[in-house]
Amino acid sequence: MKKEDYHKYHRELWDWLAENPENEDGGLNNKGDWPKWESVERGPFYGGIRYTTMNGEQIASGCFACTGCLDCETCPITWSSDCCSNCESEYDQWVISTDPAERSRLAAIIRDLPWEDKL
Repeated sequence: MKKEDYHKYHRELWDWLAENPENEDGGLNNKGDWPKWESVERGPFYGGIRYTTMNGEQIASGCFACTGCLDCETCPITWSSDCCSNCESEYDQWVISTDPAERSRLAAIIRDLPWEDKL
């Protein structure tokens, strides 16, 4: 996958989560539920995903930004806090929210956050 594809797929993933906060069973959709993944390996990690696969490439934690950077300092997303795992970040708030409307709102914010390659 080309590096420029990471931003495109990031937007597609978070657009889907914004439009589909709940699954058919009334539970909450998570990154691993995105229908475009080829495979998902779940684990006891932040967000519950070890990695996903798209176009034969492993995507760390189901996150295109994490896959395209070395650490939080080189993350291409400009978070309102210092990184996504900060308890004040939009992502952390999305992870802990149990309200579908709030998750939809946060997913749309995450989708639209500024993206700048730092590598």
